[in-house]
Amino acid sequence: MGRIQRFLDLYGNKQSARTYRAAILSFLDYVYGKQRKGLRATKKEFQRYEELAEQYFSERRDHFNDLMGFTVHLHESKTPPLTAKQRLIGVRQWFIENDIELTQKQIKRLRLRLPKGKAQTDELTITHEVIRKLLQHADTKMRALILVLASSGMRVGEALSITIDDLELDHDPPKIRIQGQYTKMGEKRNVFITQEAKEALEEWLKVREQYLHSAYQRNRGLQKSQGAGQKSLDDRRVFPFDIRVAEAAWRRLLKKAGLLETDKNTKVVKYRICLLYTSPSPRD
Repeated sequence: MGRIQRFLDLYGNKQSARTYRAAILSFLDYVYGKQRKGLRATKKEFQRYEELAEQYFSERRDHFNDLMGFTVHLHESKTPPLTAKQRLIGVRQWFIENDIELTQKQIKRLRLRLPKGKAQTDELTITHEVIRKLLQHADTKMRALILVLASSGMRVGEALSITIDDLELDHDPPKIRIQGQYTKMGEKRNVFITQEAKEALEEWLKVREQYLHSAYQRNRGLQKSQGAGQKSLDDRRVFPFDIRVAEAAWRRLLKKAGLLETDKNTKVVKYRICLLYTSPSPRD
């Protein structure tokens, strides 16, 4: 197993692993030139990245200057600020895993070179009114997810990792435990949700098992050939699906609510589900 995959396997959160994978591949593209034909690397292309990763750490390189050059490249290529920040964090974490640690002074200099201001995608703020419109068209699953995200401060990846055992809905106010393995920094914490979110979550839990069985049946054919697509009836997650399913459902919901807008340059949806965790509770 190569240096990249060993690093990614440290993260139980699939969203974090995907984010860090994109960061490392982008960094190696910057250092050695692009290795992939499309946006996603094929298995053969990924093996080439593993070879370059081995080569990179065997060479006598100035790692800080490489990372500074990469950061400047992100700025000059008009990478959205949030994406640029995630790329820098991902490569830094990979460096640490390979015993390369930067000083605080160097980290500060890198941050100063990151893209500033509004993201290049023309993102729209998810207001209380937007949430209300979405909830009018949401099914039980998406209603629960939206209200939990909007009222708790959780990131999407964290919300998709919590299990039924993490819920304390009888607590006042209703509480959810975020385990360290769900977070990027490995720090556990408690979050609280509104009564409205609790009620939506309870309604979802009534039909969750039915959803899980249905999803299992739909994926039985894929299970035999695609390990990544496996479904398990023993899945204890509150929301037993991954970020791709959530984003697809979000997009459909935006369309139903008449709120689907995409940036003409980046083709990214302007109302992004990942921004829900920054929104205040619908019942401040």
